[in-house]
Amino acid sequence: MYETGLKIPSEKKPMRLYISASDTTIGSMLAQEDENGIERVIYYLSRVLNDAETRYTLIEKLCLCLHFSCTKLKYYIKPINLYVYSHFDVIKYMLSKPIMHSRIGKWALALTEYSLAFVPLKAMKGQVVSDFIVDHAVVETPQLLVELKPWRLFFDGSTHKDGSGVGILLISPDGIPTKLKYRIEGPLCSNNEAEYEALIVGLEALLELGATRVEIKGDSELVIKQFTKEYKCIKENLIMYFVIANRLLKIFEYVDIKHVPRIKNQEANDLAQIASGYKISREMLEELVVVIGKAMATKLSPSDLERNRLGYANEEEFKVLAIDTLTSIDWRTPIIDYLKDPSVNTDKKPSIELYLTF
Repeated sequence: MYETGLKIPSEKKPMRLYISASDTTIGSMLAQEDENGIERVIYYLSRVLNDAETRYTLIEKLCLCLHFSCTKLKYYIKPINLYVYSHFDVIKYMLSKPIMHSRIGKWALALTEYSLAFVPLKAMKGQVVSDFIVDHAVVETPQLLVELKPWRLFFDGSTHKDGSGVGILLISPDGIPTKLKYRIEGPLCSNNEAEYEALIVGLEALLELGATRVEIKGDSELVIKQFTKEYKCIKENLIMYFVIANRLLKIFEYVDIKHVPRIKNQEANDLAQIASGYKISREMLEELVVVIGKAMATKLSPSDLERNRLGYANEEEFKVLAIDTLTSIDWRTPIIDYLKDPSVNTDKKPSIELYLTF
């Protein structure tokens, strides 16, 4: 038997949580049986998903619903056992994910303070109500807002003994792909520098095309996680790249940047390898690939670094010593003169101690 009127819960009996999810909403119902075995409703919950959440898989939406419901109902369910009813075993799914390495893992960690147990659906009475809440939730759709699809940018850099190159795949909101590959002139880049070069070239190309919204995908975990602030950018050879790319990103109205495995970035990787001269003859390389200068040719002053508020390195690392403008009375002058030419006559050869810090 089943009653729909809201009742006061009992602290001596376990509770039941029915969860459900649709394309745009999640909903749940908290219930408990009374002394006569009648299931009584304690609380209804529902929420509209935001744009990012609507792209979750069904089981991820159910996991989100469980986390949302337990957070809202914590004062009801903390002291007692809670049985979770759903179409999928969300608890087992959440526990299979590495803790703190994904949103599922973080939700699972937050739910460890509750006593939860999954029960497969047999009697559908409570689930019918939960599904009804989700299916009839009011979703406000702004009539005057036009949501534009973002451009997609896949980037990759490649470096080996014969040169450095970048590969970029741009996909327009209409799904039209554009492939770009460039060879970087000058000294060889490190792998990470080549990745930054590819990202910067891709962002500049998007701005020239008039893009204002972009989803960025790359297989360089270091570069991606420096922008998501999971890693710190402290290498001197990368800080300038970081500042240049950060300055370009701020021009866009919307930016979503994600790390993807190499297999999902294969086209950009192939373009970068061609541009760098990997597995291609020099004659073919000159015909197929355009040569560009390094992005590092853009000069940035310490004030640029200050305005970007990196917060990833000590302030001292950005100080610049202009030794060419030292005055004759500066105590460092004879030391610098001696280092430039030890044969120069000086009153007293300075005792120099060099400290190397890493």
